[in-house]
Amino acid sequence: MKKRKLIALWNGLFSRPFSIFFTVALLSVLFWWITELGVRDRVRQSTRITTEETAARIQLWLDDRTGILAHLASEGAATYAADPALFQSTAEGMAKRIAGFQAINWVDTEGIIRAVTPLAGNERALGANLLNHPSTNVRDALSRARSTGKPARTLGTIELLQGGQGFASYWPAFNAQGVLTGFVNGVFRIETMARQCLQSPAMRANFHYCIEESNGELVFNNDLAPPLLVNGFDLELSMTVVDVPWMLHVTPTQLYFDRGFGARREWILAAGAVLAFMLGTAQFRISRHEAQERQGRRRYRALFEQAPVAQFATDRSGIIREANAAAALLTGYAAGELLGTPMIDLYVDAPTGRGKAEQIFDRLKSGRTDRIDGEELELLTKRRSLRLVRLTTQPVLDAQGQFSEARSVLFDITDSRAAEEERTRLATAVEQAADAIVITDINGVIQYCNPRFEVLTGHAGESLIGRHVRTDALPEEAVNSLFQTLRDGGNWESEYHGTAKDGSAYVSHVTVTPVYNQERKLTNFAIVQRDISHQIELENQLRQAQKMEAMGTLAGGIAHDFNNILHALIGYANLAGQLALPEQTELAHALEEIQKGGNRAAELVRQILTFSRKSEIEQKPLRAQPLVREALKLIRGAVPSSIAIEAQIDENCGMIRTDATQMHQTIMNLCSNAAQAIRNGTGIIRVILAELTPDATLRSAVPGLGRQAYVCLCVQDNGEGITPEVRERMFDPYFTTKEPGKGTGLGLATVHGIVKSHGGAIHVESAPGEGTAIYIYFPRCENEAEEPEPQKDALISNRPGRVMFVDDEKQIVQLSSLVLENLGYLVEAYSDSQAALDAFRLDPDRFDIVISDLTMPHLTGDALAKEIRAIHPTIPILICSGFTDIGALAPGVEDIVSEILQKPIRFETLCNAINRHWGAQ
Repeated sequence: MKKRKLIALWNGLFSRPFSIFFTVALLSVLFWWITELGVRDRVRQSTRITTEETAARIQLWLDDRTGILAHLASEGAATYAADPALFQSTAEGMAKRIAGFQAINWVDTEGIIRAVTPLAGNERALGANLLNHPSTNVRDALSRARSTGKPARTLGTIELLQGGQGFASYWPAFNAQGVLTGFVNGVFRIETMARQCLQSPAMRANFHYCIEESNGELVFNNDLAPPLLVNGFDLELSMTVVDVPWMLHVTPTQLYFDRGFGARREWILAAGAVLAFMLGTAQFRISRHEAQERQGRRRYRALFEQAPVAQFATDRSGIIREANAAAALLTGYAAGELLGTPMIDLYVDAPTGRGKAEQIFDRLKSGRTDRIDGEELELLTKRRSLRLVRLTTQPVLDAQGQFSEARSVLFDITDSRAAEEERTRLATAVEQAADAIVITDINGVIQYCNPRFEVLTGHAGESLIGRHVRTDALPEEAVNSLFQTLRDGGNWESEYHGTAKDGSAYVSHVTVTPVYNQERKLTNFAIVQRDISHQIELENQLRQAQKMEAMGTLAGGIAHDFNNILHALIGYANLAGQLALPEQTELAHALEEIQKGGNRAAELVRQILTFSRKSEIEQKPLRAQPLVREALKLIRGAVPSSIAIEAQIDENCGMIRTDATQMHQTIMNLCSNAAQAIRNGTGIIRVILAELTPDATLRSAVPGLGRQAYVCLCVQDNGEGITPEVRERMFDPYFTTKEPGKGTGLGLATVHGIVKSHGGAIHVESAPGEGTAIYIYFPRCENEAEEPEPQKDALISNRPGRVMFVDDEKQIVQLSSLVLENLGYLVEAYSDSQAALDAFRLDPDRFDIVISDLTMPHLTGDALAKEIRAIHPTIPILICSGFTDIGALAPGVEDIVSEILQKPIRFETLCNAINRHWGAQ
């Protein structure tokens, strides 16, 4: 029915000429009207698109640069306030990456500019106070930023130092405590922004445009008097610029408008009108499609440019055709520098860099893969620094299905990888630490134990996770105080006596430290335990060794004082014997026995002094037989009488090169250990000295023995014997099987060291319950004679002369004065060394010889000798001492002392020494 009606209407319209004319005229007017509408719509659409694209470019241009200002304000607020030079260098790097800044300044809280980038051309700005700026816009913007704590922009335009118009923004910077430290000030030139965002050739030719402030002030205008059309072609769009919006106005020029309409032909036939109508409609649809495509491209471009990760587009040859701002920031190159560069050139020439990138690109071109994700490469920046990146790339195919380009995304994982490696190193260090480490929560519940904790305590770390830290070494109040101290921010350390899982005791030094997170909130406690059991044991052994050394020093001091007593005892006995009448035989015999006892006591003291002296060891040819006998005399008093000491000494043994003190020390250590091995207190210690030449069997059994002759010293006991485990360690320093406080563990170690220093060997034969025999082999001396013994004192030869005698013991002074005077000497005796020196200074020539004790208060004998030599260089000086060690003298004194005599001194020896040195004078 409808179809028939339409056919009837058509026939009616074209059935007559008027109808045909009317229809053609109507169609022509309709065509003209439709054409005009289409052109207007196209111009309106073009204007709208231009306005949106321009606004987007301006907004993106501003966002890129204000983003840098925001980054500077948030990243280094505290640092830049203290170091404006650091801000200047950092801002220079940012300005080089993204151009368009007139200046980037650091403004302190008082409004004074402290740093300017770039400095060239902006010197006048440095040090200026913006709160005194002549422009109200500048002062208002800075005041807004200060009062609100948010970024603020100047309203309208301001006059720049270099001339021209611009605007500025201020970005407050706060430190970690939220305190304002200053402002990052960005200054922009309007002409620069317009040139980069507005002044394209197409826009200048086809549109009038301007930017207005929110208060109506004109910011920029490309035409002083633009003809704004009111027929819908004047489009405006608002943009956010920091904290105040801008309004963009865009209007097409009349030329662009006229060109859109073209020549209007009213005489076009109806068919032309219909065709024009159809073409206009098609053009309209095409324009709308193109607008949609442009909008899509604009959105893509915005996403591409503003993406936080680096994005690249490369052609089929690998040449970079597109690169976003993040790519420029990653590589250090400007976006323009990247374009046209082979993508592979950005990677280092290494297996994880360029070579790997070439393989990836070859896979993309070959079509063997649709996508490559997660590949890690090393990238070389413009500043020649390495960055580790993770690559994701997608091939793009053309209409024929061939590879045409690649879209790549690079994620910078340098910092995250470094942080991961740092965490790994820290975890490895904690896992392999020599100290036991435990981490708990703030309530003391264990969260982690390292392997060393299990070694120290015997408890598996997994079994302790979730359990509370307990201690048996501290009372509950102390534990509560410990945790309170830690919660208050302090550290706690102490010595802890613990018991391991197997029941063994240990001592550890414990340090407990609070752990805070980035917000300074207490999150954990770190407990570090260092095993100091061995250290405590060594300290105890060292104290015992020092005690033994002190005892030796004490013995030497006692022997020195005892020498003075023996000196008086022997001297008075000798004097009494000389004064006894011939018929007093019993008295003479008693006095002789007193002298013998004194001499034996003196010999014993000499052995003690020899044993305890600290002089350097001097090995010389000696017979071992008397040394063994002397040592056995000394050890006899230290061994219980229920233990017998037997000596089997071969008198035909050859000599050995040794030191008497070391031989005494060796024999006494071996005999002392043998006595302690006899637990029941009754037994036998047998000391054997013999000479032998080892055969092949003995040489194989005792490492270190050669084919030469040896003097063998053997110490045997019938004690408990030694187990194989103890035999392996018996010569180790500080190893002892004795109870704590009863041994230093240094005796056998000392013996071993002495034997090795003699070039000898040591061998042990022992078994549990069968006693012990220790054999020491000293190399026998070849073709060496024993040093001759000192000759006996010659007869006393009296010689008159004046003697100065000095000794702090008044008894010795009286005795020596009496004896020397009876022998004919003139004696001037002093018990005060300082008084003696004063007397010598008064008349040095009245003395022929000086005899002085070594150890005296106030002024020692060697000091007295120095003073006397300075006064009288040739006078003989004799020093009497209870020590034989010349090291007891002050440096250089041994060169000026005539002779050193050891107490107790026989008067024959003293008088012969006087005559000997007096005669030399």
